[in-house]
Amino acid sequence: MPTYARVLEGYRRALPILWRQACTGASASRHSAAWLMGNAGLLLRLGQALVAIDVVCPSELVGEAAADLCAALPTPDVTLVTHGHRDHCDPGLLRSVAGRGSLVVVPAGLAPLLKSYGVPRENLIETTAGEDLYAAGVALRALPARHATEVEPLGYMLEAGGLRVLHTGDNTGLNALGPSIPRERAPDLLAFSPWLDQEGPPGNPRHFANCLALLEAVRPRLALPVHLYELTCHTPGAMLRFVHMARWKEALLCRLPGMEFRLAGLGEEVAL
Repeated sequence: MPTYARVLEGYRRALPILWRQACTGASASRHSAAWLMGNAGLLLRLGQALVAIDVVCPSELVGEAAADLCAALPTPDVTLVTHGHRDHCDPGLLRSVAGRGSLVVVPAGLAPLLKSYGVPRENLIETTAGEDLYAAGVALRALPARHATEVEPLGYMLEAGGLRVLHTGDNTGLNALGPSIPRERAPDLLAFSPWLDQEGPPGNPRHFANCLALLEAVRPRLALPVHLYELTCHTPGAMLRFVHMARWKEALLCRLPGMEFRLAGLGEEVAL
């Protein structure tokens, strides 16, 4: 069996276990933390609030178990979607959490897609870049993003439990995001895709330069790369993303003393 096929099979077997462990941890946790759930998905415990951003349970890997795994996810107070691509917007999971009462915040124009997935209209909130919202105890600001989507994508800045989190979404341009980031306080957590310009394969020196520019602009207390696994995009090249990010870690830390940098595994708890 080729190396990539072995890794994929390992993920397929491990994912239900890691997913359930993360769900149990998020349900029982009495401290603030983040769990990596899907390609770029985060489950966040921020004080009393539970927030999901782009959480995806890849049915391509787990098959019929996906419905049970989605049901095992503790109900978020707020569920955020940055854009409509399948590796960020999971029909079964969104239908599950909305059916249990979670408010689902999406970019303006994406509501028809989610309604087609079975998400009730009364659970949907559409927003645009620059808009501030307050939902279920969570303060949100929608941020502009650039990505190849039919509906304009977003990033999100959110605050709850005394913590500030910035999730860039699939942002292919720091220039689109950078000027809109609130500067009065650096985020406690920055979740970002290392492949900001998407030019060339993973490892392109331009990707490193863009990572450094983003981190220098935002200055988070903790930087957490996402979109490292590509579990819903079965290509061997996707495996290289984690490898290159691991190689870059020390170089980034040398340039940004005092910042914590974490490479998290699927379902792994990251204390905030």
